[in-house]
Amino acid sequence: MSGALESYMEALALRLSVAWADTKNALARGAVARAYESIGDIFSTRGDQARALHNYQGLLAQIKELEVLLAQASKEADILRARLERLEPRRRRHYSPRQRFRTLPFMKTCVMSVAETCPSPERNPSCPPAWRIGSGEAQVS
Repeated sequence: MSGALESYMEALALRLSVAWADTKNALARGAVARAYESIGDIFSTRGDQARALHNYQGLLAQIKELEVLLAQASKEADILRARLERLEPRRRRHYSPRQRFRTLPFMKTCVMSVAETCPSPERNPSCPPAWRIGSGEAQVS
């Protein structure tokens, strides 16, 4: 075996042990998938199509497991979002301006726009004063 192949095989063994230890760890599953892909690529370039196919099947299995984890996480997020929407705004946790500012990138990419995250920052004392409304969208300065 070549050095690269040996290295990828060792990495695969380590990554599999981590993934088996925590079956819900999507990062570990992704690392296993990349290792299978790298090993399959090496076998494919060597012309060993049977071993390449075996490793690509391992890659496909990891991708399917990641899809299952994604579906579970989406369901959990929907449940949490529904619970939060049932709470009156006054009963929700209040964040300091610094905490609200730190949640802005997450909220913007995963949940809602900046304007929805902090509507009317000039009238809302919980919004950081650096936020300004410009062209219908809050701006972080």
